[in-house]
Amino acid sequence: MQRVLVLAGAAFVLFSSLVVSAQNFLNPQSIYQQHSPLLEKTVPSPKVPELIVGERAEPPIGWTKFCEDYAPKDDCKTTPMKKSILNLAPESLRQLQSVNLSTNKRIKLMTDYDHWGLSKSRYVYYDVKTGALLDVDKWDYAEDGYGDCEDFVLVKRRKLLELGWPRSALLITFVKHYVERSGRGKVLEGHAVLTVRTSVGDLILDIFTDEIKPWWNTAYQYISRQSEEDPSVWVSLSKPNLASAK
Repeated sequence: MQRVLVLAGAAFVLFSSLVVSAQNFLNPQSIYQQHSPLLEKTVPSPKVPELIVGERAEPPIGWTKFCEDYAPKDDCKTTPMKKSILNLAPESLRQLQSVNLSTNKRIKLMTDYDHWGLSKSRYVYYDVKTGALLDVDKWDYAEDGYGDCEDFVLVKRRKLLELGWPRSALLITFVKHYVERSGRGKVLEGHAVLTVRTSVGDLILDIFTDEIKPWWNTAYQYISRQSEEDPSVWVSLSKPNLASAK
């Protein structure tokens, strides 16, 4: 019972912090004062900072291969979908928090090189012993308990789908960030996160933190993500000028 109360309290604090974060970024007379703590609108406020969706982009090779060889048909279905902006009530935030935390704890982070004996070179894998071409970036559901960032995202997405969340609001997103590498300094590397489209803006579920953050509170460069209408279509992303949006 005590654990349940602690989890509920943590979820409420996180919900409140997201609303406060939006209020601090936006005009204090914004929608959040009118609708908190239960947000009634199912579309974002015009003042919520939105990533700029651009032209159609090339899907990650790992996603393409996942859809060809691994995924159940409904994971990569191409029938048009209606856009969904989720109403972020405390209960839905608790579900997000639970899925993010449990997945980050259950799966052990491991690169494809260490997991499968594959060496990445320009998105193509070669056998490290023979040099033979093996496969592209491997995405799966980490059934053996190990995976890299894309696998974490796939598991979180599947769990939320099983809870009834709409597919069009759960978007696999490709970002870049600087990573400190021994002998090389800071290196810009690719990474995958799960974007959840909500009434308080796009929220990011990440393997590097159990905290759920609005996209504008992350340090990532946003490159591309799945289209809201079709998960097999990817679109380019760019950041708006946040200073002028305030």
